[in-house]
Amino acid sequence: MLLPQKKFLLFQRKIAQFIRLFKANQQEESLLYSFLQKVFSKQEYQFLVNVIVIWNLYKEELQSQKEIDFDDMILEAIAYLKENEIFLHYRYIIIDEYQDSSLLRCKLIQTLIAKTNAKIMAVGDDFQSIYRFSGCDLNIFLNFQNYFPNPDILFIINTYRNSQELIDIAG
Repeated sequence: MLLPQKKFLLFQRKIAQFIRLFKANQQEESLLYSFLQKVFSKQEYQFLVNVIVIWNLYKEELQSQKEIDFDDMILEAIAYLKENEIFLHYRYIIIDEYQDSSLLRCKLIQTLIAKTNAKIMAVGDDFQSIYRFSGCDLNIFLNFQNYFPNPDILFIINTYRNSQELIDIAG
């Protein structure tokens, strides 16, 4: 049985992760309140109430310190690009580890492409997607054509990182 302190730390991590995922997937805060109408248990309801309270405290703390978090930086960059006349001379946008992209990061790239008419080259490996806890959504990688129209999708068949024997076993 977990000690109260460990239970609290687990609860704290769950709420922090929920908020991080919620923001990274660009959900509106009002959606939290609509969730309250749809919960099935008292435990779910209480969890959401705690999330809302902590989220509001978190936002107030950021504002009082005149700080923003990583997802807010991306949101502000998107808003700035959309609202301002900016001339960026990018011809190509190259992204490595694209399998670890979030909806928010994808929107930033889409906004940059809209401003620059740049071509995008994204590289990734769905077997190496490890950042789901931080809001990454593998579907953005697997369904690339839904986010970027008419892509040329190339599959890397050979790798030179490992011996062929290891590749055969892993495959």
